[in-house]
Amino acid sequence: MNKTHEPSWLAQAVFYEIYPASFRDSNGDGIGDIAGMISQLDYLRRLGVNALWINPWYVSSFRDGGYDITDFMRPDPRYGTLAEARNFFREAHRHGIRVVLDLVAGHTSLEHPYFQESCRGTGSRHQDFYIWNPNSVYRGTAEQYYIAGLFPRGSYCANFFASQPAINYGFNKVENSWEMSCDHPACRANREWLISVMRYWLDLGCDGFRVDMASSIIKRDPGFEKTSQFWQSVRTLFDREYPEAVLLAEWFMPERSLAAGFHLDFVPPSGLFRNDSWSCSPIFSGEILFSAATKKNDGKWLDGYRKLCDVCNPAGLCLFSGTHDQWRLSYFGSDRETMVKLAFMTALPAPPFFYYGDEIGMRHLVGVAVEGSASRGGARTPMQWDHSRNFGFSTAAPEKLYLPTDSAAGAPTVEDALAGRNPLFTTVRELIRLRREHPALGGDGALELDCPENFPLRVTRRLAGETIFAAFNPSGETVSFPLPGTWETLLTRGVVRKNEMLLLEPVSFIFLRKAASQPGGKMHDV
Repeated sequence: MNKTHEPSWLAQAVFYEIYPASFRDSNGDGIGDIAGMISQLDYLRRLGVNALWINPWYVSSFRDGGYDITDFMRPDPRYGTLAEARNFFREAHRHGIRVVLDLVAGHTSLEHPYFQESCRGTGSRHQDFYIWNPNSVYRGTAEQYYIAGLFPRGSYCANFFASQPAINYGFNKVENSWEMSCDHPACRANREWLISVMRYWLDLGCDGFRVDMASSIIKRDPGFEKTSQFWQSVRTLFDREYPEAVLLAEWFMPERSLAAGFHLDFVPPSGLFRNDSWSCSPIFSGEILFSAATKKNDGKWLDGYRKLCDVCNPAGLCLFSGTHDQWRLSYFGSDRETMVKLAFMTALPAPPFFYYGDEIGMRHLVGVAVEGSASRGGARTPMQWDHSRNFGFSTAAPEKLYLPTDSAAGAPTVEDALAGRNPLFTTVRELIRLRREHPALGGDGALELDCPENFPLRVTRRLAGETIFAAFNPSGETVSFPLPGTWETLLTRGVVRKNEMLLLEPVSFIFLRKAASQPGGKMHDV
């Protein structure tokens, strides 16, 4: 796809993900809400982020933490009113912060009125809003499976959990009489409905969407041909009518999603920052590269990332500290290791994504779950603001909280961080400041990346005469290398400069800028 426009704010964007139920409770019911998020916009501005990704706040049956929606046009009453949502957009913008909403594009809740109506079969207004198979024992495939035995009409296609019936956007390859082509009038109308949902929130003040399961729109779609065509049409609409709005994919295949019109996609950092099995990308496998236990760079991650850069704009290849679906980054190493990971994430062209609480080192709580979260619940525990009751998250009784708080000693808080008692927070704020103050670090800066077997990993960024060089030693061994020329130190943790040598202590990093007396000077080979 030939891109015609990029939002003017995107190149210098720094995102922060908020799970609404867990961020701040304003009314004492134990669940976070929109008013609570508004109350902490000053904190977010002080941290330095300028874009928010808000997980679903829509009316829901909450069998999957809000990703099973019953009304796409209103916030759930637990979070607040539509008027509060409008006010949130206004207040965020007043603080210089953009707001990107989660868009659950591929399915609804079983309790959605359209599904209840569709269950009645032919003659209902929304009879074709979902994919129905009259054969109640047909199971389909792993990519397309059906739930049987619940409704007289037959079995319905589920998009993820059984409680999430797939919206009928059509099939690229029709194989059964009950399947509709994606050119069927009903399927075209359903896609127009999805566009109307996007228009509705954009007109209210939203600045774009992170699209949940973006590749799941069209069924039996080899090569995502028709799925890509649909998202390209959405991108054309955005470029024409909402040019400052962003499209972020949950696709985990940037080579597909960016060509399909998305501005950004996630590159799962398994094997880079973590070694969980959640990764959807084969380039991130094996041991954690950014770990003090790692002695050598095996080249897998770097080779994979370079291959993505060869076919994609590097400014669209986003790394993240964590998400609502993953164990917190703190589980995979010390605060010092987390610090170096976040520094590396900030040095790459794509906008960095920080998950709420990762900036203070919040811990993953094993064994807590609610509303279908399973092991993911440990990453969704309440934000830890201060040392008052429930860490300042809520005035409710502890047993009324959405999820329990961290009861172990030494739990980090924002209060301590703002008082200068949290080195991780201090570093994150400095990294965000660097990112926003130096355009060469943003999405428009050129990228050079290299790493020898024994480290350090080296990143060079250039734009408009500015050269910034960063070196990262995630390993537990001291490393050194020559650095000729004159450089200004921007930020360092554990690195010593001795004449023209850099000595990187275990788990350390440094950001340097080419001195003004040498503008545009050629960087040494890395």
